[in-house]
Amino acid sequence: MTKNRLYCGDNLEILATMEKESVDLIYIDPPFFSNRNYEIIWGDEAEVRSFEDRWEGGINVYIAWMKERLMELYRVLKLSGSFYLHCYSVAAFCIVSRMK
Repeated sequence: MTKNRLYCGDNLEILATMEKESVDLIYIDPPFFSNRNYEIIWGDEAEVRSFEDRWEGGINVYIAWMKERLMELYRVLKLSGSFYLHCYSVAAFCIVSRMK
């Protein structure tokens, strides 16, 4: 694995190629589970970006989706490494309480 590189893509596929305890820093910004639809006007209103942050099956489906990724992230994180999770506060509480 190349050092000092930003990887873009399906994190499960990329993580599967990485060695155990090989990463110093992990920052993730996954879907928030805010249960909202978003429409954002970009720039001069000529471009509208929209996305849904809703999960069919609710919080349990979201947590299962996150858990699979978090387990792999934990596997590659060095014991001295740092992990930052950016997500909606309700989802963060559910994630942390179920991962302990």
